[in-house]
Amino acid sequence: MPLSPEACDSIIQTLDKAVKNGAPGLVFHAIDKSGATLVSHAAGNLGVDTPISMNTTETLFWMASCTKLVTAIAILQLVEQGEIPLHDEEWLAKIAPEIKAKKVYRAGSWGDGEEQEKGITMTGFGYGFSDVRCVNRGKGWIEGASGDINEVLDARMVNQPGHAWEYG
Repeated sequence: MPLSPEACDSIIQTLDKAVKNGAPGLVFHAIDKSGATLVSHAAGNLGVDTPISMNTTETLFWMASCTKLVTAIAILQLVEQGEIPLHDEEWLAKIAPEIKAKKVYRAGSWGDGEEQEKGITMTGFGYGFSDVRCVNRGKGWIEGASGDINEVLDARMVNQPGHAWEYG
């Protein structure tokens, strides 16, 4: 059911007011459950130090870790529906066999790594920018910084599965 013109105008005025005093810009889309757009509006500028306006169709956002929430919700919905298991090492190894073959690398010892003591589920990988154990690896760069997907997929496991939590 579409919103009334008055409701749309009220939303747009509220969004414009939110960035009126120099706050970074925003892009807003309200979509109903059928996928129809109810309101689409851009307000303000790309940043506090730029005159470039936000755009509802062309402005790109760096989502970074915001995708973790969406991914977690999607996975948990699939678990709830019985489509995938939450803690099944063999299931994960079947759909991503490269994970089962990964070695665990201890601080200061990049060498060949050691075998996993048990199968991995969803934890154990570190980020190069936040974990000193993943910085450089003797190559003079931070792991994952190039944006090369193969480099990201080659992320090092820094803990034995089930032994510690890492932001990753």
